[in-house]
Amino acid sequence: MNIPVRETEIEQSEVGGKIKKLLTEQHSSITALAEYTSLSRPTLYRIIEGRSELKLKDAIAVCRFLGISLEKLYDIDPKSPSAITSASAHFGLSQFDETALLQKIYKNLARKELAKILREAAEMLEKSES
Repeated sequence: MNIPVRETEIEQSEVGGKIKKLLTEQHSSITALAEYTSLSRPTLYRIIEGRSELKLKDAIAVCRFLGISLEKLYDIDPKSPSAITSASAHFGLSQFDETALLQKIYKNLARKELAKILREAAEMLEKSES
């Protein structure tokens, strides 16, 4: 059985084009995306031009900034085993359990964001006490 290329390969140029389109639609900039994701502007330009690929953690950060899911960014149908296999190969993951892995990633991101919020709150309290 032949599986169409579209289902088995994630085209980085399509991902870059989608990021560029969403930035334009949302009246946002590469600079704002760079600040949010901690990726450099040159790196983001290479990604948008399809000359570089996103790492999984960076792809999640880009998706959060754009307000979309990884599935939408990469046109992954979560019900398609071939798409999941392709995504796991793309991100260098073996024995990809999408539910457990995504839960772990989002949990780690939530912890980091909570820690950041707590640090900022502590700094604000220190400043107000001074």
